[in-house]
Amino acid sequence: SSRTNEAGAQRLEGFLDPMGYPLERVPLSEGALHLGSISSSPSQGLFITPEGWLPMETLERLDAEGVEVVVVPSEEVYGCNTLAVGPSVLVADGYPSVAQALLDRGHDILPLQMSEIRAVDGSLTCMSVFY
Repeated sequence: SSRTNEAGAQRLEGFLDPMGYPLERVPLSEGALHLGSISSSPSQGLFITPEGWLPMETLERLDAEGVEVVVVPSEEVYGCNTLAVGPSVLVADGYPSVAQALLDRGHDILPLQMSEIRAVDGSLTCMSVFY
């Protein structure tokens, strides 16, 4: 996306390569700030993403690696930015396909009102510290 350029990708690749982690460049649809803003992995082996925002080859590769890929309607793109906290998954309120997909897979969800954060291009993972 416009948030990462080739020089940044190469630098990250140089950091990850010695540890044995490959870097895969994923082309994003117009309007995507970054991969985490349009998709997430709320639990191990699960990836949720909106229809049409990622290349089909990327989704097929994940599926071939044993990752369950859940594709929800494109208009629920904002809801695909989820955040696991302990046994629960935080989700933006108002995205029923995302919520139902998580419930169907046994997740306890905690819907949060995100309208004020969304108004300034923020999301759940934007407000989080990962460790």
